[in-house]
Amino acid sequence: MSDSYDDSENDYENEDRHKHKKIGKVESNICKLISGLAHDTTRSEHISNLQVLVDVLEHDLPSMKANIMQLIFHFTLKNCLKLSSYVTLIGLLNLKNSDFGQDMIKMFCNKLQEFIDNGDYNDAVYVMIVLSDLVNANVINYKSILDLFESITNFIITDDCKQNRGDYLLYIILVSLPTIGKTLHIKDSLRLYSFLSNIEEYMESRSRLNLELFRVWSIDYLIPEEDVLDCVWNQVKLFWKKENWIDDLNLIEKPYSSFTVELDTSVQHDIESLKIGKESETVTTAVNFMHLFEPKKLLPISFKIFDSTDVESMGKALPGNHSITRFILSWQVRYIIKSNFDNKKACSIALVNQFDSNVKISHYHIVVEILFEILFSEHDFDRNVEIIVASMIIEICKLQPKTLHHIVAYSVHDIMNKMNNMSISCIERFVKWFALHLNNFQVKWEWEEWIKFVIPSEERTNFTLSYVAIRELINNLTDLSFCDKINKDLSQEYQSLMIQTRDSVDICDELDEEKMKIVEDIKKNFRNKTDMSYFKSLVNDAADFETIAGIFVTTLLRFSDKTISFTISAISKYFPIFKIIASHEKGENTILNSLFFIWKNNNQIIEILIDKLIKIEVLTCLNVITYLFTVDPNEMARFYVWRIFNNSIKKMICHVMSQYCIYEACIDDYSKCMKTKEAYVTAYDSLNSLFIRCFSLFNYTHEHGVHVDGFIDYLELRFKNFLKRYMHYIAYLPKSDISECLQDNEKYFKYYETVMNLLDIKI
Repeated sequence: MSDSYDDSENDYENEDRHKHKKIGKVESNICKLISGLAHDTTRSEHISNLQVLVDVLEHDLPSMKANIMQLIFHFTLKNCLKLSSYVTLIGLLNLKNSDFGQDMIKMFCNKLQEFIDNGDYNDAVYVMIVLSDLVNANVINYKSILDLFESITNFIITDDCKQNRGDYLLYIILVSLPTIGKTLHIKDSLRLYSFLSNIEEYMESRSRLNLELFRVWSIDYLIPEEDVLDCVWNQVKLFWKKENWIDDLNLIEKPYSSFTVELDTSVQHDIESLKIGKESETVTTAVNFMHLFEPKKLLPISFKIFDSTDVESMGKALPGNHSITRFILSWQVRYIIKSNFDNKKACSIALVNQFDSNVKISHYHIVVEILFEILFSEHDFDRNVEIIVASMIIEICKLQPKTLHHIVAYSVHDIMNKMNNMSISCIERFVKWFALHLNNFQVKWEWEEWIKFVIPSEERTNFTLSYVAIRELINNLTDLSFCDKINKDLSQEYQSLMIQTRDSVDICDELDEEKMKIVEDIKKNFRNKTDMSYFKSLVNDAADFETIAGIFVTTLLRFSDKTISFTISAISKYFPIFKIIASHEKGENTILNSLFFIWKNNNQIIEILIDKLIKIEVLTCLNVITYLFTVDPNEMARFYVWRIFNNSIKKMICHVMSQYCIYEACIDDYSKCMKTKEAYVTAYDSLNSLFIRCFSLFNYTHEHGVHVDGFIDYLELRFKNFLKRYMHYIAYLPKSDISECLQDNEKYFKYYETVMNLLDIKI
């Protein structure tokens, strides 16, 4: 009996294993078929593929409904350029099985709710477009989608909804309107236009502080800047009022139109109501500080370079900035770039292949424009976006050299001519990108055009932004290549901006005979690998500590200047001496003075070594930042100084994050928790002190610093950039401390108030 039982159990297991293997194979085949809808085919092949897929899925629905739903949802959001194909598939399956259609709608609605609750607005946009398109495929009742739109807009205009959130919720609706506008116009135009009138009222009354803070240009040019919501609204409004919801170029795919007769007989479903809760008010303390690392999302700025007159010579047209064609093409380009952000080759191929070459629209202008929009985005400071954009532009130039080189050259020319009115952070990104770009093309450019920006004149100072940009560009090119090559390639007018050598400075010319003896003695002991006690006594017993400490650090840096790794190794070896020096009152300043003196010709080395010295806790972030405000004003205009400034703050923020993670890991152990919490709170307080000190330093330098021509205006640009970059941390500092730091500096305090108002924080 026992043997019989074992045999039957084994038979069952084998049968079950075989069944699962079979299901796995079936699911794999279904997965391939569903994903295949996203592949480019002719329209007739596409329709045929849809019909075959519907027959296959209908057969497997009873046994694999949940799997099929999940696969369709996954590939719909993964292939947003082919949304309408998956919408058609859902429509045809709803025709065969209305319960399936109802369940798919429920899944999309639940995901929409989840994305909005979590602030994942980009994903919420895609889901809303799908729901809107399902109305076109006769799966969702048009009244239901209007109910959804109206419920969201009604929430937006209430006092419970802050503008940052309301703008994104409205953006989700506006982006979906080109898909469904024509259907709603036919079905219920009265209700549609009543709803659009409410949106128009909101748009007229909303604040535009985000535009004031994040715009690329400080003044309006031929193409005025606007934020993304204004841009999309103007595009939708033109599509509605002037074009009557008609897409002349058929850029919005509608494969379901081939099944109109069949789909008209299908069962329509209603959408579940969306529950949008009030945004929680969080009082920030050290214990709940971590939510600042996922700060509030603010709408970006819609960046435009080109208008229709810029492409006339190419025999192609460029849609107007507010045309629906420009909206659709820009949306497609953004999606392709976002989907392939880490794969430059796949991205460039997709951008080239996406658009029909027969269409008389210069979509490459839009591609370049969107890449610059990404480059100049003020919401993403720490990603190396310049490298990503540079690699993408280079790859596209390889595929379309005749067209792209001309467009990129025009863009650079236009940006350089407007440089004096550009945001300082955008200039930094532009310079880094352009240096990378030129380095890949042997630094070949029409440099003669820019001589006007560097020659001395009454209007030009060392802080004029066009002059600063070209100086930093040449500096970056030197970092990426050889000084001799750059000096050879550029004309005489640029010689004053060029660095003749990247080598360290020889200290012999700066010291008297007595100090030179000390230098030679230190070098001799370095070579002989003398015991550490000698160097400790040299520093500790010095009558003039600052002088001897400075000589030691300077000699060490000069002695180990062969390579950067050799220098870092030397610092690590003599780490105890550095700690002794840093422990004195002005010890950190002594180290920094020596570092800036020895490597004044190579700011890359300065950045790397300061980063290392902060990491091994020889230097503190606070003292590094304080020191930066004591350097010569002309040196403060150098970008590397502000990279060190931002890197020091970033390191302090990372330290707080690290302490928080340690605290959170032992939250269940009371004794450990109290110790780690204390360390975390201390780190958090130190970060607050660092920000307060930054306010004081900016204000003091503004009021009492050396007033060189143009320096105060440049410092204001840097202060604005500081506020924008760290607004989510600064927002919770006590107002009284900020007021005390800024004292009577009304201009700086006004900038601060603007940021607080943008974040909806009462100060």
